[in-house]
Parts: sequence; C-alpha cells; structure tokens
Amino acid sequence: MNFTIRYPSRLDKYIACDCNVASSDNNSKAWVARVSLARSEGGLSELASRTVERWFSAASLESQTKAVSDVRRMILCASVDGYVGCVAALCDF
Repeated sequence: MNFTIRYPSRLDKYIACDCNVASSDNNSKAWVARVSLARSEGGLSELASRTVERWFSAASLESQTKAVSDVRRMILCASVDGYVGCVAALCDF
C-alpha cells in the first residue's frame, strides 16, 4: 500500500484484500480450529476441502480448475508441523 501511495504511476492496478491492521478474536479462534483439524486424523484432507471451498467460487469448484487442484495438492503435501508454524505467524497480529 505504501508503494502504491508513493509511486501510483508505476502501477496499472492495485487490488488490496484481507488488509486488516489487527486480527479479531473470531479470526484467532478460526485459526485455532484449523490447527485442531490439521492435527486430527485425516485432518489435512479435510482442511484442504474446507480451504478450497472458502477460497474458490462454486463455478471453479464444479469445474475443478487447475488452481483448485493446485491449492488442494499444496495443502495435502504440507506437513502438519509446517502448517502449524505458518498459522503461528498469521493467527494473531
């Protein structure tokens, strides 16, 4: 955002998303729930399904686009410890 403010002529477009300056209690609770799910038996598989359902439109899910497949595969290939480490960085800011 700072770059955009300083150098607007260098960009054609700027799209900001998920730009909260602090996490909410609900956000932190959602991450805790995801960690619990990841640590459960079969958790990464369920986590992958829930993630793609949150991130992609119904049309993308129905057609199983390459992006949907790539995200699902990325989650399934992650280690639980790696996922938990990433959550630690994201869940409470």
